[in-house]
Amino acid sequence: MVVELFNWHHLTLFLTTLGIVALVCVIFAVFLRKKSKWISWTAILILLATGFIFHFLRLAWPPPNATWPSSLAYVLPISICGFNTLVFPLIFFSKKKYLRDYMFYVGVFSGFLAMLTPTNVLESQIPAWHFEAIRYYIAHGILVVAPLLMVLCGHHKLNWRRVWAPGWLLVGVTFVILINDVILYATGIYDGGFVELFDRNSRNVGMIYGPADNAGFWGDALRFFSPRFLRRAPFDNGLVAAGETFYWPVLWVVIPGVIYMTIGCFLVSLIFDFRTFKQDMQSTWRKIFRKKSIQKSIDN
Repeated sequence: MVVELFNWHHLTLFLTTLGIVALVCVIFAVFLRKKSKWISWTAILILLATGFIFHFLRLAWPPPNATWPSSLAYVLPISICGFNTLVFPLIFFSKKKYLRDYMFYVGVFSGFLAMLTPTNVLESQIPAWHFEAIRYYIAHGILVVAPLLMVLCGHHKLNWRRVWAPGWLLVGVTFVILINDVILYATGIYDGGFVELFDRNSRNVGMIYGPADNAGFWGDALRFFSPRFLRRAPFDNGLVAAGETFYWPVLWVVIPGVIYMTIGCFLVSLIFDFRTFKQDMQSTWRKIFRKKSIQKSIDN
């Protein structure tokens, strides 16, 4: 029985992985939070290294290993999760607040969505307990649990004032994916050319080439905030005539992507940093009322 969206096998893999993630977080938060940070730091680094290894293990089993050397693309940054798997160990070492914010928010969001809608597993039509399906869920589960542990164990503190940044960093990541796609087509690792590169229904990670035909609600939500001129061809580009529907790669999704990402980051930040938010709001109100009181005294 192959994995299909929301069938029994898919839900079993998804819920089992979420359960393991939750269990690991509880164990670390309860038993290791107050112990030496070196222990939890080492454990998180081991998790990230494991995810890195499992990312490259994708080449060891079919279907990827049957298409060498084009299968090399599978371990390059062809997706947001693939990029994250490669750079998260470096970000964890860096201790840069904005980068670690990106690691937390984008890691948790993208990892969760990838497990909820496992595109690679669904397209491969592989059995539920095939190594590739298990590898996929382990790798993406690590993208969720490692950032959570980083925050829960005190290695990084979220701040609601920085929620604007992850969305823009994610835009930068999508540009990296775009450049990577161009190189893969130019070198012949991907078959095809200009037409295949801009195909919205194929290799369209993060909808950077526009919403797929079956995007439904998500496509409409992104189009709502996307300027019309970024969804039209300014001239005949060989794919469509001037004025017809054509999504400018990455650019069309910048504004809606940043808006939705910022809202999501803000809501999640309130779970971990509500005290700072509350203090800032109280301070702001006091300043407003103080100014009004001073202005009223001057008027009198």
